[in-house]
Amino acid sequence: MFNQFLYGIYSSDSGLREIVPFKVAEDIASKITIGLLSPISSQIEPARLGQIDREISVAKEYGERLNKNRSDIIDMLIRNYPSHNFVIDDQEVHTLFGECFREPQEAEISLEKLISEILYNNWLIGSLAKILEETPVQNEAENQNNSNCDINDDYKSLQVDTQETAVLA
Repeated sequence: MFNQFLYGIYSSDSGLREIVPFKVAEDIASKITIGLLSPISSQIEPARLGQIDREISVAKEYGERLNKNRSDIIDMLIRNYPSHNFVIDDQEVHTLFGECFREPQEAEISLEKLISEILYNNWLIGSLAKILEETPVQNEAENQNNSNCDINDDYKSLQVDTQETAVLA
């Protein structure tokens, strides 16, 4: 890029070659190049790039160990599908994995529907929130004043009042 700017400045038809010394043309080309590339290069994190490269290498090694006969599939998955969230449709699955793919069984479909319903309706989160709302909370001072534990002075016995103990089912 620097060379292109230098060539553009120094060899232009405008006659700058006779007026502008080569050192000044170099300086101008350098400032233009730095001005254009600096915002981009400042966003590059070498440590993160190294980490990503290592993760890709690990994924490739695992893939090759799992399927030594089809390294082309491993390369395709690593390069063409950038994340776990990337959806592969049925046709791609059959292309990539052939007969390894089967239609889900009825029990699997039912399980998927149940899990989807729980997640969609936030059933679990709502249930936990309700339990937390219904559970009385005491601060530390109240716990010490209202303690249900009596320990003898000789520390030989411990009595616990179990009437307030509740079991969540």
